[in-house]
Formats: sequence, structure tokens, C-alpha cells
Amino acid sequence: MDRFMVHLENRGHAPPEARALLARSRELTAGLDRTIRDARVATSHVELDVSVDRSQVGRLVALLGPIGGPVRSRLLEEGTAGDDAMAEGAAHFNAERFWESHEALEGAWAACANPSVERDTVQGVILAAAALVHHQKAEDGIALSILARAARKLAAAPDAHGGIDIAAVRSEVGLMLSSRRVRPFLIRPSTGRS
Repeated sequence: MDRFMVHLENRGHAPPEARALLARSRELTAGLDRTIRDARVATSHVELDVSVDRSQVGRLVALLGPIGGPVRSRLLEEGTAGDDAMAEGAAHFNAERFWESHEALEGAWAACANPSVERDTVQGVILAAAALVHHQKAEDGIALSILARAARKLAAAPDAHGGIDIAAVRSEVGLMLSSRRVRPFLIRPSTGRS
């Protein structure tokens, strides 16, 4: 089986419905040989983490129609490394595809030349994405705990890295921690050298 991120249009769902959507997606596709690991709710889409034979993806998506119409199904493969991974991770982050952002940024983290500051910087952004994955499942207590770890990693980070405005990410993480309110935000490109 192949692993896919399946995105369905969000027809008014909210993160507290993630578990119910996971159960419903399993019911709707019970006749297929598939595994549905998780459901997450973003502003514009419902994201399902699915393993299914690639020949059955279209059928799976059709069966999921009562939840939402198809937006995209993406086969998960090895990601890119370095700055390309940073750009890919930022693009996924800004599309509220936080799990995919986390995975893409892992490639950038693995390619870091500086074993401390650079890796901590990328890991801080990875942790921000991971926190928002939990937010999409209405697990804000877990998200806040992960954001605290992100803040520690970003504390000594440069203001820009890999084309990303790290100072803005640090600020957003700090605002969520001080307000105790988790919410998606956009990663901005850096204006200076990184």
C-alpha cells in the first residue's frame, strides 16, 4: 500500500470534530483494503492520513464524498533537502498542511551544516508545525506544550534562515504561548540574507 494525504473540502467542520470525522471516514470506506490513521481539520480542508493501493485512491475519495469533495490526494514520497525543503515546508505550512510541512522541514533539518544553532532553528519551525497538527485535532494542551519547546529552540535563532522570517515565527509562537490560544499563522519570507 502507498501512503497518501487526502484533502477534502471543509464543509463547516472544526477541529473538535476530527475524531468523529476519522470514525466516519473509516465507516464510509469499510469495503476497501486501506488504513486511515488520522483526521485533521484545517480552515479550508479536512486532511486524512491514508494508506491504500494507489489504484484505489479515486474510489476511496469518491466514498469519502459525504465528508467533503476532493481537493487533492498527494502520494507521500521522500522529500527534498536544504533550502528547497525550507521553501516546501513553508508552502505546506501556509496551506495549513502542517503534517506535510513537518515532514518537508525534516529534510532541511537533516541537511543542516551547523549542528547547533541551524538545527535548533529548523527544529523550532518543525515544532511549530507539529503543534498546529495537534491544534487541528483540538488537542491545544499538547499544542501549547510543543509550542513551549519551539520557543526554546527559536530563542537563540537568527532572525532569518532558509528564506523564512524566523523572527516572525518566534513572535507568533510567543503570542500563542502568552495568550494560551493556538491558531494557524503564515510563515513570511525573510527580507534579508539567511
